[in-house]
Amino acid sequence: MSTATPLTSTGTDKARHKSAPSTAPTLLNRSGALALAVAIGFGGVGAGILTAPAAQAATDVSYTTPQQNGADWGLKLGVNVSGSWSGEGASGFSDDHFLGSRYIGGQPVDTDGYCIMLGTPSTSQALLASNLVNANGAAANYILAKPTTTAAEKASVQVAMSLLLDPKFNVPLTTLSSSDLAIVGLVKYGADAAPYRAAAQALIAEAQAAMGVAPSVQPQLAIAADGQSGTVTSTGTGVNGLTATYTLTGPAVFSNGTNTITGPATGANLSFTATGNGAVKVDETAIGVLGNTPIQYSAPLSQTLVAVGPTTTVSGASADVQVTFTFQPAATSTAPVYLEAGQALTDVLHVGTADGLPWLAPGGSGIPAVFNVDWYYSPTTLPASAQIPAAAVKVATGQATATAAGDVTATADKPADKNGFYYPVARFSKAAQPAALQKYFTGDWIAGFNDPGEQSIVKYTPQVTTKASVIENGKVHDVITVTGNEPGKALTVTTDLILTSEKTVEGGTDTAPADAVKIGTVTTTVTGNGEFTTPSVDVPWEKIITDKWGADKPANLYFSEKIPATETTKEWDGKELLPNETIPVIKPAVSTKASQNGTVPVIASDTAIVTGDVPSSPTVLTTLGWKLFKFGDDVTSSVQAVCQNEFWASKASLEVPKAGEYVSEQVTLKDKGTYGYIETLTAKYTDANGNIKTSVLHEGKCGEKLETVIAFPQDVPASPEKPALTVPSPQAPAPHNPGTAPVAYTGEVTAHQELNTPLLFAGGATILAGLVIGGIWYQRRRAAALNTTDQDTNTEHSVG
Repeated sequence: MSTATPLTSTGTDKARHKSAPSTAPTLLNRSGALALAVAIGFGGVGAGILTAPAAQAATDVSYTTPQQNGADWGLKLGVNVSGSWSGEGASGFSDDHFLGSRYIGGQPVDTDGYCIMLGTPSTSQALLASNLVNANGAAANYILAKPTTTAAEKASVQVAMSLLLDPKFNVPLTTLSSSDLAIVGLVKYGADAAPYRAAAQALIAEAQAAMGVAPSVQPQLAIAADGQSGTVTSTGTGVNGLTATYTLTGPAVFSNGTNTITGPATGANLSFTATGNGAVKVDETAIGVLGNTPIQYSAPLSQTLVAVGPTTTVSGASADVQVTFTFQPAATSTAPVYLEAGQALTDVLHVGTADGLPWLAPGGSGIPAVFNVDWYYSPTTLPASAQIPAAAVKVATGQATATAAGDVTATADKPADKNGFYYPVARFSKAAQPAALQKYFTGDWIAGFNDPGEQSIVKYTPQVTTKASVIENGKVHDVITVTGNEPGKALTVTTDLILTSEKTVEGGTDTAPADAVKIGTVTTTVTGNGEFTTPSVDVPWEKIITDKWGADKPANLYFSEKIPATETTKEWDGKELLPNETIPVIKPAVSTKASQNGTVPVIASDTAIVTGDVPSSPTVLTTLGWKLFKFGDDVTSSVQAVCQNEFWASKASLEVPKAGEYVSEQVTLKDKGTYGYIETLTAKYTDANGNIKTSVLHEGKCGEKLETVIAFPQDVPASPEKPALTVPSPQAPAPHNPGTAPVAYTGEVTAHQELNTPLLFAGGATILAGLVIGGIWYQRRRAAALNTTDQDTNTEHSVG
């Protein structure tokens, strides 16, 4: 131990120093509890340092003065209360100097100050201890905690300590004298002192900026591209140069094969590998971290000591990351919604992993995974299920290989060849993969049956063949036969009834004829395939009578069917004017046969045979009426048929609801002669404008052979022969007697009093009144049947 000559002195006292006993506790290195004692004058050293105001127990071990990584501190001067230095002379500083000071203030006798040699634990009892809150002390603590290895670094720390802790120099440099600056500049370093002053000021600035920032560590995990390995890196504050312990949690180990490893507290780059699938995180604990609050303490008759507080540990944890040891390839998929027969069956697999883990790619290349796809067929739709239903028939297979998450397409080895439903089901088999790759896969996987997007439809094409009915009770319907429909599928068949004069066409036409008029539309619900009957449609008698027969045109009704498209069936549109779809509506005709000739008195009648389609409905009334004309008294073929004046007319027109035979009322012929019937078939209806109209559908010709009845005299044998008569030409049509206009026939055909010519000319007033009354009665009866009056009736005539 040596005694240094002070640079300046205010007294004759020399600084005296004691070295600590060699039996003191062993020094902790930087990885342990770092502490540094800086000697300051007892009882206060100026404005820059605070004296401990309160007593606090402390142990010797808690406060030590360790070396800074084995380096000299650079500052070897103690600070005394007088402000003078104790140290070497101008020749420089000795490495064996002590950190300490003399106590000379106020004591009755000269007392040695307490001094501690660097690197030697303190043996003094720290009786009074408190936090040093002075910013200079905290900054000194920060600087002394920094590693120093070079002489320049040591010199910079020495200058910084002088500036921070010696009251004489704890002032702006501009206020120092040249001799003071010489001291701060370190005479030992001569002309090179300026760089150290600048470095010291930089250290102080750094320290002051860092004061109050709590030390911290933050480890991070990064997964490599292969998904099975990664690295741990770390950042931190106030832990530079320290060592930390890193601990993995989860299925992974460090390069040492364990989940724990040591490394630098900051800037670590530690590798790890997965041992399973799951979340991994890392915890970091840095040891020997210095606090950023210095502590001062003192003992009786001892100098005040400044030391770094007890060391602590600082911990941090990373976020979780996912590691992959094996993974499970899986996929959702999308098949085409619709296909045509003969098209390829395809399925787009949206590949990923069932467990959400990354797709393994050791060496940067993705592990290939082969998916197999099976296609199943059913004629009808099948519900989604976890298992393949028994009704599904496997019809094709395909494959697709994925090397990463994404889309791949599988194509079947056979096309779609039937109408119906196709269901691709993707699957992955671990055992079917190459043996060298099976270690990467967790196991098998299979998609569900009819998962969303996994149904392809080859639509059915329903067709309809038809056979139109005959007219029954004024109505028609169609009998349709449906083929090509999906089994059990309900369809709606729309049927239009069309009126036209055009002829049918074998095989039909694509478009309706120009004169087509839609009469009505009905719908029929059919299920599956088979024969179905459509609802009936009323025959449009008014249009037929007026627009077709009245214009001497043929009338044809035909059906045209349509089926709209559904999700599983195509649209179908039937042809026009198909023979089987068409109902010719034949205008009624009447053929007649009068009763046999006879000898007066002859009971005569006429039988009318009505053929064709008789208009009959709630809105149409068809009736048959007769008139009888006497051509003369001659009973030979020389008589001429002249139908000018009625000899007799039927009292009531006979309602004709359909084709068939109808017999007139009987007439008694008392006088000899040749007689002839004329029959009239009439339809009464309401037209499109609401007018009541009457149309003659058929009227017999005057003098027709079969319409003749000959009444022979009693002395002449009756001949059955009915000769053809001569009809004068032109001959005016026979007038209609208003008193015998046709009415609805509601009773049986009966004979009535004959109305012969002599009676008409010789009858008295009583008979004439009876005829008028009878005519009025018939008029009213007819009007009641049609719910109208003669004043509302327009009559049309046509010759059948």
